[in-house]
Amino acid sequence: MPRQTSQSGEVEVGVAPAGLSETATTWSFAVCLDSQGTELNEDLIAAAVLVDDGGRQYKPVGYEGDPPGGTHREGTLMFDPISPAPKTVTLKLRGVGGIGERSFSWTMGAASAIPTPAAP
Repeated sequence: MPRQTSQSGEVEVGVAPAGLSETATTWSFAVCLDSQGTELNEDLIAAAVLVDDGGRQYKPVGYEGDPPGGTHREGTLMFDPISPAPKTVTLKLRGVGGIGERSFSWTMGAASAIPTPAAP
């Protein structure tokens, strides 16, 4: 599934999903944060929620990567798989870089999934 980016304020956020299948033990999202001098102090586990096409929300079960601080961070947010697999998933990050909410959406089940337009 393709990587998506959101450039709002002084922070650019890039997200790429990996292994989103019903047989996966964990659904992972690689997250990259870059800023123009803003300290990246957000708790990504607290900021993230995964939403399925029925509107149900799922909190992350883990995060591995750079700790809060600095102007560049990379890591992986992990979620329990959703079963049955939804048609679409949306990762929402709240409060990152002072932006209320950033949304990243993907269509499930297609090898060449086309991203669903997300609000900035």
